[in-house]
Amino acid sequence: MWRSPRTGVLGGSFNPVHRDHMELALLARELCALDEVLFVPNNAPPHRHAPQTAYADRLAMLALAVEPYQSCNFKLSDLESEPKVNHYTYDTLKRLRAQVGPQHGLFFILGLDSLLYLDEWHKGLQLTDYAHLVCIARVGYTLSLPEHKEALRAYIENRALLIGEDTAKMPTEDLSQAVPKKAPADSAQGQPAGIAQSEQRVQPTQSDITTQYAVNSQPNTPNTPDTAVDAASEAESAPGLPLSIRSKERWRGELQEILSAPCGQILVVRRKLHELSSTVLRQTLAQYYISGNDTLLQSLQGLIDPVVLRYILSRRLYAP
Repeated sequence: MWRSPRTGVLGGSFNPVHRDHMELALLARELCALDEVLFVPNNAPPHRHAPQTAYADRLAMLALAVEPYQSCNFKLSDLESEPKVNHYTYDTLKRLRAQVGPQHGLFFILGLDSLLYLDEWHKGLQLTDYAHLVCIARVGYTLSLPEHKEALRAYIENRALLIGEDTAKMPTEDLSQAVPKKAPADSAQGQPAGIAQSEQRVQPTQSDITTQYAVNSQPNTPNTPDTAVDAASEAESAPGLPLSIRSKERWRGELQEILSAPCGQILVVRRKLHELSSTVLRQTLAQYYISGNDTLLQSLQGLIDPVVLRYILSRRLYAP
């Protein structure tokens, strides 16, 4: 049965691209049955100082990182490539909507930390005019807002659907199946210890990347666990006022309805994930350049794609 195509959009500075970026894209892809995921590196983020790492290097690292995911239809986008221009998510989604047409499903992927500050973004409460929001909320984060964020609260509660969490698997298990396999950690001649000699990576298959959030093709019967977290159950421990988000049994039929629409809703997905910080990764690399301690380099294995890490070292990116 024909349906409208669906595109996921994952933006950021990707400085550097790391495991969490791929994990978020894979989760959104499987939950929403996305036909493609666009990675949109921002040349000039308006909310922070421009990254010291050149856009060309960040784009090159991202190209290396997504290359093994051809079967997932991960793609690079230059929508935010123009220098000396503030690239706002609202403008990017508006441009993308004009390109794909009114019936094409757009799904903007973001973290819970971003969702809870969406009212401080440029036209942040209008993003759903052009796309759905897929918010990956790490278990342990509280679904609550300060009292003064009344507009954001109403915006989220009128549109959000809480999907659930995976309590059966830890992220390391998922990643061992979803990301390219690491080569043995040997010390190749002329290369730092901890960087594998072989650059060959195994491209993930469809069965490798299927998660428990895969959406069944039959309406109202998604293949998902009935382990959704009720937002109301967090009220006692959550600072501020808890968000009232539809959850548990109610989401089963609503998810298919949301996926059939081109934009307008917010999916909040609870998931056990380790949180990676690009800042910490950059600091670890800087310490390695200073000390030459191979243990620091080995600590990055599995966090940064080995081919991306080799690129970083070859250009001495993030050196102090």
